[in-house]
Amino acid sequence: MDSICNSLKKVNFDIPSNVKVKTNGKPAISIFILPDCYNAGMLETLCLQSINNDPIMNCIDDFFRCMETQNIALPNNIYKAKIGAYLASRKKPNLRLGEAAKKGYFDWDNPVFDDLKNFLLRSCT
Repeated sequence: MDSICNSLKKVNFDIPSNVKVKTNGKPAISIFILPDCYNAGMLETLCLQSINNDPIMNCIDDFFRCMETQNIALPNNIYKAKIGAYLASRKKPNLRLGEAAKKGYFDWDNPVFDDLKNFLLRSCT
């Protein structure tokens, strides 16, 4: 959050007092750091959480465990790698994350997205 606030300060914008808090200035500014403002991760983290109960996730986890037991280096970004493996298991395996989202590969009604959706809705008012 510090780097975001420093960037806002450099351009003379108001700085929110905390994540998910909107400033009163013009423009109003609020900050949401994926996946949930508190834990490390990214958009792929939320997407993985939303498909956690999909049976294919057991296979994907087994695949990465197998890599470890074979002393094969894991990818630098495990979230992106697991999303890539999930997308590879779909009927159209060559879609990017945004394209897959539009095709309904993720359940946007899953509660893992609620905090982000609420933040975006509050930011628009």
